[in-house]
Amino acid sequence: MKKLIFLALYLFFCSLYSPILAQNSNANLEIAPIQLNPYQEGRFINDSIRVFHALDTLTGEEAWKKIRAGVMTESLNKQKANVNLADDGFWLVFSLRNYNIDQAEYYLELAYNRTDLIHFYEIKDDSVQLAYTTGDTFNFSQRPVVHRNFVFPIQFAQNEEKLFLVNLEKRNTVDRFPLKIYPVDKFYSYKDNENIIYGLFFGIIALILVVSIWLSVYTKMSVFGYYGLYATSIGLFLATSLGLTFQILTPNMPKLNYINLGLLIPVSMVLMIKFCQAYFSTDKYFPIANKAYNIFLGNFILLLVIWVVAPDIYKVYAVNMLYYTYFGIFSVFAISFITAYYYRKINRTNAIFFGLGYGASFIGIGYAILIDTGTIYSTLFTDSSLSILSGFFMELLFLSSAMIVFVHRHMQLPDLGKTFERVNANDEYYIKLNDKQKVNVSEICFVQAYGHYLKFHFAEDVDIILERKTLKSILEELPEQQFGQVHRSTVVNIKKINKMNSRQVVLKSGKALTVTRTYYPKAKNLYKQQGQA
Repeated sequence: MKKLIFLALYLFFCSLYSPILAQNSNANLEIAPIQLNPYQEGRFINDSIRVFHALDTLTGEEAWKKIRAGVMTESLNKQKANVNLADDGFWLVFSLRNYNIDQAEYYLELAYNRTDLIHFYEIKDDSVQLAYTTGDTFNFSQRPVVHRNFVFPIQFAQNEEKLFLVNLEKRNTVDRFPLKIYPVDKFYSYKDNENIIYGLFFGIIALILVVSIWLSVYTKMSVFGYYGLYATSIGLFLATSLGLTFQILTPNMPKLNYINLGLLIPVSMVLMIKFCQAYFSTDKYFPIANKAYNIFLGNFILLLVIWVVAPDIYKVYAVNMLYYTYFGIFSVFAISFITAYYYRKINRTNAIFFGLGYGASFIGIGYAILIDTGTIYSTLFTDSSLSILSGFFMELLFLSSAMIVFVHRHMQLPDLGKTFERVNANDEYYIKLNDKQKVNVSEICFVQAYGHYLKFHFAEDVDIILERKTLKSILEELPEQQFGQVHRSTVVNIKKINKMNSRQVVLKSGKALTVTRTYYPKAKNLYKQQGQA
């Protein structure tokens, strides 16, 4: 009886594990052919391929023998390469069949352009024949098809079926292999549309650079210059990671292309930090955030120096350096979001634009990291750079809107040069801002307190922000016969009041301000003394 029970349990567990055993064993290799149609659009074929990986560097013949013998490890995830397997070489096996009565040519695209070495084999009668050898360590002219990604032409006779073995080598880092098959005419039609989109995107970045540099010179505000340089650095990074700069600018310098890609990441982050510091005026308003920015600024400058002096260190410690870079990027984003939250008290509109823009960029970068590490697989963003590009495009929309707000505010600022003339000619009363600029007090409508800051309201609702001043201290500087406090956070120029009651004052501009009982009697008395009542 015990033997029967033991045998039953043994058969039960065998039935449970037999699918797993069958999956890991590929001695009887079965590859279902992928049916091709010359009239269909491009489509991904990863669901129909088999993926193997090995630590050893193998020839095509050696790899095929191991795969046929069932001794090479098969990956259960066909769509993406897991970062934990980055030390291995990958071997893809798939079969294609021309489901057509005529001869046909197709393009097989590896929609990821940063693979060091690719061997493309065709299996004929169990013989391994090398068809193509390429990779991003080769000159661009050595590619089978001149394109930013790796594209392999395949010719078929009518109703012909072919078996392929592809070796991908990119060790000690992340790798992916999204495969897409196109009829040739569909490929060029799709890529032409893609090039138009890229052209418009990078054209916008070029325009932003020119306008930003001009505005920086015209307004003498560094935020515009840093914005243009930051946008350009991200644009160059995206163009390089998409393979466009390799194709267009440095087709015969693969090593330079590799160096440029790693170089542009810290450069972009350095310019992003400088832009944020100028955007928020952290040296004036947020000294703690400014110090935190400077810490990460030093880190990214150090990464930049290491990359220039010893780029091979990145190859040896690529994964660790990658995660260290990710930590720095997300830390800078965290500092920026926190600073934007407090900046809303100074410039609410631009704080919102910044949050929306950087939020979109943050999502794009986060999604790209999930793609790079193999956590998710996307047919929409086959290259993580496309995810970053989408997020950065939204960021440009919001930040460009913020730049327009900066320009608008600058155009509405009082002409301080003319104010100096009036001061000197008529001996009118003036105060000095923290940057030593003088402002005629007669042009001030009212002053409001925002935490540790003061916001001066002029005609046309133009604001100038003072650093670290209290309402009490500014009252001591303003002429007491002309300015009165109507609220614990508001001081009003009495001469700008149109009418007043115990609840509110209405300025000549139509702006209504709240009045509290504590300050009403004194303010009302000043109002009468000025002959306004």
